[in-house]
Amino acid sequence: MFEKKKNIFFIDHHHRFLLQRPPPPPPSLPSLPPLLPLPSPLSLLSMTTKDIEALIVSFRDATQFWIVSLNSEKISQVRAASVAKPLNELSSLVKLLRAHTTKVGIIFEPERLKKEPATAYSTLEKLSESLILTVSLIAQLKLQDISQLYYDEIVTQVAQLIESNHELAKELLLIYEAAEKNEGESKQSKSESENESSGVENGNGNGNGNGNGEGRLVYVGKIWSNCDSLSKLLSEGALGLLTLKVKQSIDLIDDGFEEFVEWAENPEDMGDPFGFSDDDDDEEEEEEEEEAAAIAEYDDVKGKVPSSTGYELEKEEEKSSETGLSDNDELSAYAKKWQKKIELVRLLLASFKKSLPKTTASNQIDKIYDIQKSLVTSIDKLIVELMMNGEISDEVESIADDISNSSTKLAKLAESIHKDDTKKTSWYSTWITKYDS
Repeated sequence: MFEKKKNIFFIDHHHRFLLQRPPPPPPSLPSLPPLLPLPSPLSLLSMTTKDIEALIVSFRDATQFWIVSLNSEKISQVRAASVAKPLNELSSLVKLLRAHTTKVGIIFEPERLKKEPATAYSTLEKLSESLILTVSLIAQLKLQDISQLYYDEIVTQVAQLIESNHELAKELLLIYEAAEKNEGESKQSKSESENESSGVENGNGNGNGNGNGEGRLVYVGKIWSNCDSLSKLLSEGALGLLTLKVKQSIDLIDDGFEEFVEWAENPEDMGDPFGFSDDDDDEEEEEEEEEAAAIAEYDDVKGKVPSSTGYELEKEEEKSSETGLSDNDELSAYAKKWQKKIELVRLLLASFKKSLPKTTASNQIDKIYDIQKSLVTSIDKLIVELMMNGEISDEVESIADDISNSSTKLAKLAESIHKDDTKKTSWYSTWITKYDS
């Protein structure tokens, strides 16, 4: 009776079918049909390991299809679930996926596959169905009012979960092949010899070699890890994710900041702060010789022919004497000024780790993330430009303006978020005054 299953749509075909057919009447819960037609009790009794092989292959191909779909516009074509609270439903579904994976890891052992093919089949089928429901919930989230930052992270982690399931499918196929191989060797050994040593020489069905389950356990554990990470993300919410991103940004600012502070004390003492200089001795000698020749030529014509270069140098010297600062002193003062401003920016970012209310709108979360990300990039550019080139160039001034504009914009955004909290709005107002002073 189970031979009829040869003509069914397997999982990968079923996925494409979901994308093409018209939607059914609106249900109270997502009415996605099973991945494969559920076998009858009689069919389950007659099931063989060959049926399991077909399901594993379908599961492998399906997961590959969904990996591509999640990372493309195809996700918008998927018939979305229609549950009242998709994030809560997704959280429950992730826990269910973890439980199904544990059961798959237990049942898919060569000896058990031979003894309990129906159990193995239904266990993997439940895992497959849970993955389909997960994808349909992601399609519904696309239509929800959640921050882009949060949505993107959920999709990324779900994609990683499906990728781990795809690798698990490959390993389950190896286990199936090992079980079939051991069964064949066992039958051959029995027909060739009845002595006890034959089982040891030809394989006793323990699933040695690639099919011993060692590789499988790696991806069962990986799926557990994916589920735990996704559960944590869903539990902490968009604000929790933003807090994590802000902490990472602060770490990026701190990375190398001590070197910048040290360099700001005396830029002249650190000619190559990043250790990028790789000129060899011959090139240095050649440059020194060219410089000496240029100086000798200048001395020879000095006083006879007006030198624009000499004139400009004299004007620069006059300018420096008027300000009372050498180029090195001026650069050091500028760097120290920005050292203090960067410390203030760091303080501003740190305020977002705890102070944001739960009522913060999704679009405000995205704005905070985008501005702080841009700030960190600009600060890094400013430090590199100053330390590498050792001058206050137009590029440096432009980057500095970007930092100031973004910082003020971020502080004012925080003021608007905390408009009902006088203490906090006062703090951000004071911060802006201090930064501009």
